[in-house]
Amino acid sequence: MRVRGGSVTTEASGAGDAGSVSITTPLLAVSNRGELRASTRGSGVGGDVALQVRELEMTGGASIAARSTGASDAGSISIEADDSVRLTN
Repeated sequence: MRVRGGSVTTEASGAGDAGSVSITTPLLAVSNRGELRASTRGSGVGGDVALQVRELEMTGGASIAARSTGASDAGSISIEADDSVRLTN
């Protein structure tokens, strides 16, 4: 799976909880400021980002985020990579 300059996101902006981003794939390549994100801006709890891959490549300003700008906690980020993780900016 390739994310080039786009995003895979879930967000809550009110009282409800954010969903989660869960990706299972042999190769995940995120580039050109691509983003994987779960966030909340309200009182709901932020979602999780869970990656289960063989290889992960993050290049060109790509990011993974679980964040909260509201009153509740952000979710978590988990990465299970069976072979390799390559991070370059």
